[in-house]
Amino acid sequence: MHHTRGRGNSSRVVEFSPTRAHSASMLGYVRTCSMEDAQYSFEQAKAMLERARFMWSEASQAVEKTQSLRAELRAQIHELAKRGALRRQFTTNLLSGILEATVESTRADMGNIQLLDPKTGRLHIRVQRGFSDPFLEFFNSIHPGHAACDSALKSRERVVVPDITDSPMFRGTRLVEVMLDAGIRAVQATPLLGKPARIGACSRLTIAP
Repeated sequence: MHHTRGRGNSSRVVEFSPTRAHSASMLGYVRTCSMEDAQYSFEQAKAMLERARFMWSEASQAVEKTQSLRAELRAQIHELAKRGALRRQFTTNLLSGILEATVESTRADMGNIQLLDPKTGRLHIRVQRGFSDPFLEFFNSIHPGHAACDSALKSRERVVVPDITDSPMFRGTRLVEVMLDAGIRAVQATPLLGKPARIGACSRLTIAP
């Protein structure tokens, strides 16, 4: 059996030869083709292989470039982490953003974020908004456990003081005088906790009406 197949301006004759078993019964046909057809198929397969090799090379180069950039970025981060001043400035900027968002979202009049010094066990104001220098100097000099932020950090729970003049936490201490001089009447302190260490506290304060 023959079949004529055209490609372009020329035609190809493909022969299908019957296949028989020993019993002489027909089982099917075996397709045969010309050398030209075989050469064409070979060239097509060769072109596809070259294309695949090119794509593999491009992908490998992209992966190597990405890995190189990642290693370079890690090295830069590691180098920056060694620079104390830059690391401190980065932390300050980050905390300032957190404080601004907290004060704005809660409509507080002022606020601060204090970080715990693990060596002394004391909190130190790192960023603040709305406080005067006398207030900052006083709160950076008081002993641990004498303010809402210390209580919040120690208990690991939020501390809310609606009226500092009527709170056992402040009664009989100079804290009341200093805070009233700053116009503060209410305080809310939230602990900043890590795993497993305590980091500091964020305080939001409201002035007297």
